[in-house]
Amino acid sequence: MNFDVWRCLVAGIISTAVMSGFVNAFENYVARKFRIAPLLGTMLTGETTLIKGISFSNRAIYVGQLVHYLVGCLLSLLYYFWCIYRGGFTVLNTLLYGIFAGVVAVLAWRTFFFVHSRPPRINLNGYCKLLFAGHLILAVILFVIYSV
Repeated sequence: MNFDVWRCLVAGIISTAVMSGFVNAFENYVARKFRIAPLLGTMLTGETTLIKGISFSNRAIYVGQLVHYLVGCLLSLLYYFWCIYRGGFTVLNTLLYGIFAGVVAVLAWRTFFFVHSRPPRINLNGYCKLLFAGHLILAVILFVIYSV
């Protein structure tokens, strides 16, 4: 497969949207609210509420969405090169990439919460478990898109 930047971007956007949908569906099932974009936006803009809650300001949501989808596109690009380097778009490469991306995401979020001056109060352990599962789903969606 020849590298196609547009396919990479579309794959990143679609897989990020599906992962977000999974997280939102799971949130509704367990009645815990993590809200990826507002949480990320709150952390990046420093708009943690006075009661250590997630900000739902337009700024926090827009910044969170933008960065979330940019990271999704970066993960799509990394997945493409991961598979090319490791011998192709296979189920094994996809599973390994999903695990790798999930571990990196969990470590990044834990570090972000540790160094942030006023992180929102959330169930970080629950969020990290959900984040790990979400990256496995992201990898599967990337596999489907790149395999078509």
